[in-house]
Amino acid sequence: MYKYFHIFVLLLLPSLTGAEWVLQQSDDGHWITGRNKQQHQLIISQDGRQKQVLLVLSLRHKNFVTPETVNLSIDNNQANEYQLRLLKKRPDGLALQLVLNETEQDQLIGQLVAGLNLQVQFDRQVTTDFALTGFTSTFSDFLIANEIGRLDPLWLQLQNRKKEMVCYEISLAMVRSMEARFEGQSRDAVFAHLSGQMSEEAEAALPDVIVQAFSVPIAELPRIPSTRKYAFFKRCMRRMK
Repeated sequence: MYKYFHIFVLLLLPSLTGAEWVLQQSDDGHWITGRNKQQHQLIISQDGRQKQVLLVLSLRHKNFVTPETVNLSIDNNQANEYQLRLLKKRPDGLALQLVLNETEQDQLIGQLVAGLNLQVQFDRQVTTDFALTGFTSTFSDFLIANEIGRLDPLWLQLQNRKKEMVCYEISLAMVRSMEARFEGQSRDAVFAHLSGQMSEEAEAALPDVIVQAFSVPIAELPRIPSTRKYAFFKRCMRRMK
Protein backbone atom coordinates (compact mmCIF):
# COMPACT_ATOMS: atom_id res chain seq x y z
CA MET A 1 0.00 0.00 0.00
CA TYR A 2 2.76 2.48 0.95
CA LYS A 3 4.65 1.52 -2.23
CA TYR A 4 1.75 2.80 -4.34
CA PHE A 5 1.57 6.00 -2.28
CA HIS A 6 5.28 6.60 -2.97
CA ILE A 7 4.76 5.96 -6.70
CA PHE A 8 1.92 8.47 -6.92
CA VAL A 9 3.87 11.15 -5.07
CA LEU A 10 6.72 10.76 -7.57
CA LEU A 11 4.40 10.93 -10.56
CA LEU A 12 2.34 13.87 -9.35
CA LEU A 13 5.20 15.95 -7.98
CA PRO A 14 5.97 17.98 -11.14
CA SER A 15 2.38 19.15 -11.57
CA LEU A 16 2.04 20.09 -7.90
CA THR A 17 5.29 21.95 -7.41
CA GLY A 18 6.30 23.19 -10.85
CA ALA A 19 3.09 25.02 -11.73
CA GLU A 20 0.61 27.39 -10.14
CA TRP A 21 -2.34 25.08 -10.90
CA VAL A 22 -3.22 22.60 -8.17
CA LEU A 23 -5.81 19.82 -7.99
CA GLN A 24 -7.80 19.72 -4.75
CA GLN A 25 -9.93 16.70 -3.82
CA SER A 26 -12.65 16.21 -1.21
CA ASP A 27 -15.69 14.06 -0.50
CA ASP A 28 -17.89 16.96 -1.65
CA GLY A 29 -16.22 17.34 -5.05
CA HIS A 30 -12.97 18.26 -6.76
CA TRP A 31 -11.56 21.54 -8.01
CA ILE A 32 -8.44 23.06 -9.53
CA THR A 33 -7.07 26.40 -8.43
CA GLY A 34 -4.71 28.84 -10.08
CA ARG A 35 -3.35 31.74 -8.04
CA ASN A 36 -1.52 34.63 -9.72
CA LYS A 37 0.97 37.19 -8.39
CA GLN A 38 -1.82 39.53 -7.26
CA GLN A 39 -3.27 36.65 -5.21
CA HIS A 40 -6.39 36.45 -7.37
CA GLN A 41 -7.65 32.92 -7.99
CA LEU A 42 -9.34 31.16 -10.90
CA ILE A 43 -11.17 28.02 -9.79
CA ILE A 44 -12.89 25.27 -11.77
CA SER A 45 -14.95 22.98 -9.60
CA GLN A 46 -17.16 19.97 -10.17
CA ASP A 47 -19.79 18.34 -8.00
CA GLY A 48 -21.35 15.36 -9.75
CA ARG A 49 -21.66 16.32 -13.42
CA GLN A 50 -21.92 20.08 -12.87
CA LYS A 51 -18.87 22.30 -13.38
CA GLN A 52 -18.48 25.89 -12.16
CA VAL A 53 -15.94 28.55 -13.08
CA LEU A 54 -15.17 30.99 -10.25
CA LEU A 55 -13.01 34.07 -9.79
CA VAL A 56 -11.84 34.95 -6.27
CA LEU A 57 -10.44 38.47 -6.06
CA SER A 58 -8.06 39.74 -3.41
CA LEU A 59 -8.99 43.41 -2.82
CA ARG A 60 -6.62 46.13 -1.67
CA HIS A 61 -9.03 49.08 -1.56
CA LYS A 62 -12.42 49.37 0.13
CA ASN A 63 -14.23 51.26 -2.63
CA PHE A 64 -14.17 48.41 -5.13
CA VAL A 65 -17.59 48.12 -6.79
CA THR A 66 -18.77 44.55 -7.28
CA PRO A 67 -18.67 43.96 -11.06
CA GLU A 68 -21.61 42.54 -12.98
CA THR A 69 -19.56 41.38 -15.97
CA VAL A 70 -16.02 40.32 -16.80
CA ASN A 71 -14.07 40.32 -20.08
CA LEU A 72 -11.83 37.32 -20.68
CA SER A 73 -9.25 37.04 -23.43
CA ILE A 74 -6.91 34.15 -24.21
CA ASP A 75 -3.46 35.04 -25.58
CA ASN A 76 -4.57 38.62 -26.40
CA ASN A 77 -7.27 37.41 -28.78
CA GLN A 78 -10.73 38.98 -28.92
CA ALA A 79 -12.26 39.24 -25.46
CA ASN A 80 -15.59 37.66 -24.54
CA GLU A 81 -17.91 39.20 -21.96
CA TYR A 82 -19.54 37.03 -19.29
CA GLN A 83 -22.15 37.77 -16.64
CA LEU A 84 -21.12 37.34 -13.00
CA ARG A 85 -22.96 36.16 -9.91
CA LEU A 86 -21.71 37.30 -6.50
CA LEU A 87 -21.22 34.34 -4.17
CA LYS A 88 -19.47 35.98 -1.22
CA LYS A 89 -18.04 39.37 -0.34
CA ARG A 90 -15.63 40.30 2.46
CA PRO A 91 -13.57 43.44 3.12
CA ASP A 92 -10.48 41.74 1.72
CA GLY A 93 -12.02 39.94 -1.23
CA LEU A 94 -14.99 38.51 -3.06
CA ALA A 95 -15.96 35.33 -4.87
CA LEU A 96 -17.71 35.53 -8.23
CA GLN A 97 -19.22 32.80 -10.41
CA LEU A 98 -19.23 33.10 -14.19
CA VAL A 99 -22.77 32.57 -15.48
CA LEU A 100 -22.22 30.12 -18.35
CA ASN A 101 -24.40 27.80 -20.34
CA GLU A 102 -22.97 24.40 -21.25
CA THR A 103 -21.71 25.53 -24.66
CA GLU A 104 -19.99 28.63 -23.24
CA GLN A 105 -18.44 26.54 -20.48
CA ASP A 106 -17.02 23.99 -22.93
CA GLN A 107 -15.69 26.73 -25.21
CA LEU A 108 -13.99 28.60 -22.36
CA ILE A 109 -12.38 25.50 -20.90
CA GLY A 110 -11.21 24.44 -24.36
CA GLN A 111 -9.55 27.84 -24.81
CA LEU A 112 -7.87 27.58 -21.40
CA VAL A 113 -6.53 24.13 -22.32
CA ALA A 114 -5.03 25.41 -25.59
CA GLY A 115 -3.88 28.82 -24.36
CA LEU A 116 -0.80 30.26 -22.69
CA ASN A 117 -2.22 33.26 -20.87
CA LEU A 118 -5.64 34.42 -19.66
CA GLN A 119 -6.33 38.17 -19.46
CA VAL A 120 -9.11 39.30 -17.11
CA GLN A 121 -10.70 42.77 -16.97
CA PHE A 122 -13.50 44.03 -14.70
CA ASP A 123 -14.97 47.35 -15.83
CA ARG A 124 -11.43 48.87 -15.87
CA GLN A 125 -11.28 48.54 -12.06
CA VAL A 126 -9.14 45.44 -12.01
CA THR A 127 -7.01 44.06 -14.81
CA THR A 128 -5.05 40.90 -14.16
CA ASP A 129 -3.89 37.75 -15.90
CA PHE A 130 -3.21 34.08 -15.23
CA ALA A 131 -0.37 32.09 -16.78
CA LEU A 132 -1.85 28.85 -18.12
CA THR A 133 1.38 26.85 -17.91
CA GLY A 134 0.48 23.65 -16.09
CA PHE A 135 -3.28 24.15 -16.46
CA THR A 136 -3.79 21.42 -19.05
CA SER A 137 -2.00 18.69 -17.13
CA THR A 138 -3.83 19.59 -13.91
CA PHE A 139 -7.17 19.76 -15.74
CA SER A 140 -6.55 16.25 -17.10
CA ASP A 141 -5.99 15.04 -13.53
CA PHE A 142 -9.20 16.83 -12.57
CA LEU A 143 -11.18 15.00 -15.28
CA ILE A 144 -9.70 11.64 -14.28
CA ALA A 145 -10.38 12.26 -10.58
CA ASN A 146 -14.00 13.13 -11.31
CA GLU A 147 -14.40 9.95 -13.35
CA ILE A 148 -12.81 7.45 -10.96
CA GLY A 149 -13.59 9.12 -7.64
CA ARG A 150 -10.16 10.24 -6.46
CA LEU A 151 -6.54 10.35 -7.58
CA ASP A 152 -5.50 8.91 -4.25
CA PRO A 153 -3.56 5.61 -4.22
CA LEU A 154 -4.74 4.58 -0.75
CA TRP A 155 -8.37 5.34 -1.63
CA LEU A 156 -8.08 3.42 -4.93
CA GLN A 157 -6.60 0.44 -3.10
CA LEU A 158 -9.38 0.41 -0.52
CA GLN A 159 -11.96 0.66 -3.31
CA ASN A 160 -10.25 -2.17 -5.21
CA ARG A 161 -9.72 0.07 -8.23
CA LYS A 162 -6.29 -1.10 -9.25
CA LYS A 163 -7.10 -0.92 -12.96
CA GLU A 164 -7.74 2.83 -12.67
CA MET A 165 -4.45 3.34 -10.86
CA VAL A 166 -2.50 1.35 -13.46
CA CYS A 167 -4.12 3.25 -16.34
CA TYR A 168 -3.25 6.56 -14.71
CA GLU A 169 0.38 5.48 -14.43
CA ILE A 170 0.38 4.36 -18.08
CA SER A 171 -1.15 7.66 -19.25
CA LEU A 172 1.58 9.57 -17.39
CA ALA A 173 4.26 7.35 -18.93
CA MET A 174 2.89 8.03 -22.42
CA VAL A 175 2.96 11.79 -21.80
CA ARG A 176 6.50 11.67 -20.41
CA SER A 177 7.67 9.53 -23.35
CA MET A 178 6.29 12.00 -25.89
CA GLU A 179 7.79 14.95 -24.04
CA ALA A 180 11.16 13.16 -24.02
CA ARG A 181 11.04 12.86 -27.80
CA PHE A 182 10.81 16.64 -28.14
CA GLU A 183 13.85 16.82 -25.87
CA GLY A 184 15.79 14.48 -28.18
CA GLN A 185 16.03 11.60 -25.69
CA SER A 186 16.38 7.98 -26.83
CA ARG A 187 14.03 5.09 -26.02
CA ASP A 188 16.63 3.61 -23.69
CA ALA A 189 17.00 6.88 -21.81
CA VAL A 190 13.23 7.19 -21.39
CA PHE A 191 12.95 3.61 -20.14
CA ALA A 192 15.80 4.12 -17.67
CA HIS A 193 14.14 7.28 -16.34
CA LEU A 194 10.63 5.81 -15.90
CA SER A 195 11.48 2.25 -14.92
CA GLY A 196 11.20 1.42 -11.24
CA GLN A 197 8.71 4.18 -10.44
CA MET A 198 5.49 2.32 -11.25
CA SER A 199 3.43 -0.65 -10.12
CA GLU A 200 4.28 -4.10 -11.49
CA GLU A 201 1.39 -4.03 -13.99
CA ALA A 202 2.33 -0.61 -15.37
CA GLU A 203 6.01 -1.56 -15.37
CA ALA A 204 5.19 -4.58 -17.55
CA ALA A 205 3.40 -2.32 -20.04
CA LEU A 206 6.13 0.33 -20.08
CA PRO A 207 8.18 -1.05 -23.05
CA ASP A 208 5.05 -1.11 -25.22
CA VAL A 209 4.06 2.39 -24.11
CA ILE A 210 7.48 3.72 -25.13
CA VAL A 211 7.32 1.91 -28.49
CA GLN A 212 3.92 3.50 -29.17
CA ALA A 213 5.18 6.98 -28.25
CA PHE A 214 8.22 6.62 -30.53
CA SER A 215 6.25 5.11 -33.42
CA VAL A 216 4.32 8.34 -34.05
CA PRO A 217 6.10 10.68 -36.50
CA ILE A 218 7.37 13.60 -34.47
CA ALA A 219 5.50 16.04 -36.72
CA GLU A 220 2.25 14.31 -35.71
CA LEU A 221 2.85 14.35 -31.96
CA PRO A 222 0.60 16.64 -29.92
CA ARG A 223 2.38 19.96 -29.39
CA ILE A 224 1.72 19.66 -25.66
CA PRO A 225 1.49 15.93 -24.84
CA SER A 226 -0.18 16.56 -21.47
CA THR A 227 -3.27 17.76 -23.35
CA ARG A 228 -3.81 14.09 -24.29
CA LYS A 229 -3.38 12.58 -20.82
CA TYR A 230 -7.11 12.11 -20.26
CA ALA A 231 -7.51 10.54 -23.72
CA PHE A 232 -4.63 8.12 -23.00
CA PHE A 233 -6.27 7.20 -19.70
CA LYS A 234 -9.64 6.52 -21.39
CA ARG A 235 -7.99 4.39 -24.08
CA CYS A 236 -6.21 2.30 -21.45
CA MET A 237 -9.44 1.78 -19.52
CA ARG A 238 -11.21 0.56 -22.66
CA ARG A 239 -8.42 -1.88 -23.46
CA MET A 240 -8.34 -3.32 -19.94
CA LYS A 241 -12.03 -4.21 -19.81
